[in-house]
Amino acid sequence: SSYLQQGNAYLKNKDYDTALEICSNVLDENSDNRSAYICKITALINLDKYDEVLKQTKHYSHLSSESYPNIQTGNLLLGWEKLIAYYQLGKTEQLIETVDVYLTFTDEKIKPFLYLYKAVALEQQGKGELADILFKQFIPVMYYLQTDSDMNAIRGLGYLSVNDYQNAIKYLEKTSDENKVISYMKVAAYYELENRSTEKQITKIISNNSSIKEDGGCLIATATYGSEMSTEVQ
Repeated sequence: SSYLQQGNAYLKNKDYDTALEICSNVLDENSDNRSAYICKITALINLDKYDEVLKQTKHYSHLSSESYPNIQTGNLLLGWEKLIAYYQLGKTEQLIETVDVYLTFTDEKIKPFLYLYKAVALEQQGKGELADILFKQFIPVMYYLQTDSDMNAIRGLGYLSVNDYQNAIKYLEKTSDENKVISYMKVAAYYELENRSTEKQITKIISNNSSIKEDGGCLIATATYGSEMSTEVQ
């Protein structure tokens, strides 16, 4: 509907309060509107209202990413809203338990992405050795993306997945700007931090890897953060 389009426009312009109000109204009128649910959840996450995110995933369980029709064949975004909320609330044990449930039925090719969530949670619990084992499960994916199996890059992606941009940058800055995929991750992390210094950092990263402009989008960041990231790196 045009009303929902307005909500998504406010979301893109980072007016999260207005987006939340509009998308909530759309959901009140149609509790089966998945697009409105995603809009509302995204606004709540950007407003750091993680307790409310968990309430909404329970209230609209039929719309959450856990209920997507292709869940049995694998979904890169499986449980994303719940896992981010658990991490940001410091509920690492619940995050790990949820991932363990997902691992019992999801496709093998998706499991490395779930291992990233679990690994960052274990690392936050001080279980570095166990975290390392899971981070290494992502190495084949890095090879598939034609990039180095740099453990700092994998850690950076893991923290990027749970919206922990400070830790993501901490590890990504230990990697090279010359690698296209890693450069995308750096741009995404700096972009999301939203402080004035990020513009210089993004310009530096892009200048060190001109192929970013040529691709017209981010293999990882665009999938995670939507079209606004693709316009940022073009």
